[in-house]
Amino acid sequence: MLEFYCQIAQEALLVKALVDDQEVEVLIFKGFSSSLSSGTPPDPTRSILPARAVIKCIDRVKGPFDPSNIEYIEKDLTVEAFKEVVEKIKAIQSQST
Repeated sequence: MLEFYCQIAQEALLVKALVDDQEVEVLIFKGFSSSLSSGTPPDPTRSILPARAVIKCIDRVKGPFDPSNIEYIEKDLTVEAFKEVVEKIKAIQSQST
């Protein structure tokens, strides 16, 4: 869902999650994930966050991502709040087609 959102929204997402009690931070932009806290696997089609990951929060950031000048759209969204954003964008897209 996160990678799909970035493909249509032209935004980057900064995701903080727990994987096996270890905190990880992931950047998602244009449908691809990159780990900011450890190595990134070489296969760009694989999500970095495993299914067992527990997402703590999601930051929406204006794309393209510039780490020296991060422009936040929204910070510290819960998964539920992010799903609401996704549903709003889907509704807008379906109205325009």
